[in-house]
Parts: sequence; structure tokens; C-alpha cells
Amino acid sequence: MSFFDNRDKKEGKAHFRDLAILAMVDGKIEPSESQFLSVVGDGCGLTREEMTAVITDLQSAPVDIPFGKDKRREQLNDMIALMVVDRQITSDELDFVMRTADKLGFSVDETKNLLAVVMQGIQPSNWSLALMGSCDSVE
Repeated sequence: MSFFDNRDKKEGKAHFRDLAILAMVDGKIEPSESQFLSVVGDGCGLTREEMTAVITDLQSAPVDIPFGKDKRREQLNDMIALMVVDRQITSDELDFVMRTADKLGFSVDETKNLLAVVMQGIQPSNWSLALMGSCDSVE
């Protein structure tokens, strides 16, 4: 395994870990979230055993900010997609996404704009754009 293969695997586990933490923010992983996590885990090159191990012990997975703006944007996009996949956005989920977006190097405005685009595209009836106000606490 080369250095870059190892780095890609670490980034994949870290990406998956952040998504799993987000899915668990409300105390449980919904079936739609589990399905989304499986697709992302597969895309990161993780085996089912690796995915289960990361979910079982979320603290042990590597904390690793992706190298490159494209990979960081992909991580943020996946987090937003996971947050809306069950059509229920909690303030805890939104706060976690905003804090992580900041760590990934995205401004509050960039993240709010991306959230607005995603929310407008899906238009579920059970969330409120008023949640966007809680993003201000991240600034």
C-alpha cells in the first residue's frame, strides 16, 4: 500500500466517521441514514466490517481534514445530504454541520447558501428555514 493509498483510506474513514456522528446526533441512525452511510462507505473503499467498527467506536476513527478544497466540499455536500435524507433536520444536526463546515474551511455564508440550495431542491414540509438562524451561533 502506498502513502497515498493509506492517506485516502484515512480520509475515507474520517469522512465516514463524521457522517456517522452526524447520523447519531439525534440518538439513532434512521434506515435512510444507514443506507446513505453504506453508499458513502462503499465509495470510500470501506468494507462492511470497517464501517461497523467505525460506527461502534466513533472516537477511535482518525480525525483527518481532507486534503484539497474539492474533497472538503465533497465531505460538506455529503453531510448536508445525510442531514436531509430523513427529511428531519434537528438543531443539533445543523449545529454539527456548521461546526464541521468551519473546520473544513467554509464560511458561514458559503454553508448557509449550500444549505438553502439543498433545502429548496427537496422542499420537504417538515422543516423550517427558521433553523437557518441557528447557524449564526457558529460565527
